[in-house]
Amino acid sequence: MVDEPADTPMAWADALPPTCGAALARIARVRPAAYARTRNHLDGAVTGLSPYLTHGLVTQRDVLAGVLQREPLPVQHKLVFELGWREFFRHVWARYAPVHWHSPGSVLDQSYEALDRMARDARVATASADIASTVDGVATPEPPLLTAPPPDLGLRVPDAATADRLRGREVWLVHPWALRAPPPDLADGAVVIGLYLREHHQAWPWPAARWHWVDAAMTAVASERWTVDAAHLAGALAGAARVRSVDDSHVTRQLQPVAQLDAAPIVFPSVERHCASFSQWWTRATRGLQRAEDLL
Repeated sequence: MVDEPADTPMAWADALPPTCGAALARIARVRPAAYARTRNHLDGAVTGLSPYLTHGLVTQRDVLAGVLQREPLPVQHKLVFELGWREFFRHVWARYAPVHWHSPGSVLDQSYEALDRMARDARVATASADIASTVDGVATPEPPLLTAPPPDLGLRVPDAATADRLRGREVWLVHPWALRAPPPDLADGAVVIGLYLREHHQAWPWPAARWHWVDAAMTAVASERWTVDAAHLAGALAGAARVRSVDDSHVTRQLQPVAQLDAAPIVFPSVERHCASFSQWWTRATRGLQRAEDLL
């Protein structure tokens, strides 16, 4: 599937290597017909691309372009449709999501196994949010969520000397939703810094497995990695000649004051008008298009 990855259980963190090469290999193995026919089966021909797309090792344009190198697709193909669901989610979440969409500790945070039990057993429907998931009758507690990176990642906290070291230099910021290689037009001597913003992770904690998966990918493209709050980030970058990054709704508010944010690559034409449903958004985003190639 190409929808958002579940954080529990974290089996995907072990099964999917956190590298761009692994993502590209998965794109090369996508078989659109099999995907469309079996994607909702337990053993269906899903793509396994969710974490790579969520964390920006590859983009949706990379996925579509890679598939279209092997065979043409109509714009109404199920695989293209599912890519559309991702962009629709961003369309709604980034611009229009109400506060109550963010529901930590609520039933929305339950594992799929717990939700399945609740759906099948009316007595479970009243259970509290600490229900453990079960697999083959064995209770499997959810992994703890960490609001700060695990110490063994060895992240730096920028100190007073950092601003002097970066003075007059170009800086590219790599964040957890754009873990791709920096753009080729960076100046010679540009510094590539991986970034974990404390404000975000305090509100949206991760299991340790996700921290390690993301950091392995970040280490491959960044010469140093920081954990920092927005105020100290601004001080550390104050003397840089230019600071750039990729825009993403997870970090826009913190990065916009300190960096020039490149627009994240999209597949579908931008729909400026608020769409209350996916079908409404899809109709507008694909109006007049027949071939998936027309989206690139």
